[in-house]
Amino acid sequence: MTCLSQYAEKKLDESMGFFGGDHFDRWDAEGGLTAMVGAPDIDDGDSGGRFHVLELNGFIPLDVPVIIFFSGLRKHGGTSPLAAPPISNEPPKPLQKWGYRWFNILYPPARIMDGRAIISLGSLPGKDFFPMKPEIADLR
Repeated sequence: MTCLSQYAEKKLDESMGFFGGDHFDRWDAEGGLTAMVGAPDIDDGDSGGRFHVLELNGFIPLDVPVIIFFSGLRKHGGTSPLAAPPISNEPPKPLQKWGYRWFNILYPPARIMDGRAIISLGSLPGKDFFPMKPEIADLR
């Protein structure tokens, strides 16, 4: 790992906290899968980063649009996108655009999947909400 990528990982941990490093999503449902949907918009030569599934000792490059399904209960994590290293003895290329990567994470919270969650049916005056308790939601 280069010095630049080590610096990027340190900053990712600082800015994203728990989700910036390898982790488990301990509140996910055991029977559900997390879906990670996203795409990079990066210059040629730049890296979109990687998504690591640590239990399988593998990774998925994030240089193209992807949809990844995995169990959040298994250790996983990712790297930040990185600009290509400069070529020595060449002036830096002009900045054409910002590079970025976006992802939507759709995960199965255990409390909702197993019926223990209290879901809001609507709002009441003030800051209160009208809860839809499990006994109301389960109309079998």
